[in-house]
Amino acid sequence: MEIFLSTIRDILAIIAVIFLVYRFSVENFRTLSQNNLKELIAIYENIKDNPNLLECYGITEEEIKSTGLDVKQFVHLLQDFTAGQLFFDTMFKFPKKPRFWPESYRYKLCSLATTQSSWPYLKLFFPTSGRYGQCIENTINSMQ
Repeated sequence: MEIFLSTIRDILAIIAVIFLVYRFSVENFRTLSQNNLKELIAIYENIKDNPNLLECYGITEEEIKSTGLDVKQFVHLLQDFTAGQLFFDTMFKFPKKPRFWPESYRYKLCSLATTQSSWPYLKLFFPTSGRYGQCIENTINSMQ
């Protein structure tokens, strides 16, 4: 019986170590992702003063203006959606066909004509293969 209890204790200790390593790696990834998104928000700020930086992303200032937004408004939306990604990619469990719920701030933001007209350019910054990009895309598509 003592050998059995000792074996169980050892197995539980190994499971605990594996769990701790897993939790550390998940938390480390979450922290790195959040820091990366915060840096992106800061980088996007430069576009406000230098609209020609949009060309680095394959966008012209004229294309942005054709959406009904100026560059500063576009960057504001871009930063807003990027900040939302901090929450949605690290904290939220998406359903199989992700969409924002109608009472949410993001849903209301997606319902705006300026957001919908600028989405073809905004989505260059959010991979639509990712959960968050899919959520924005599905929400906007459900409104059209």
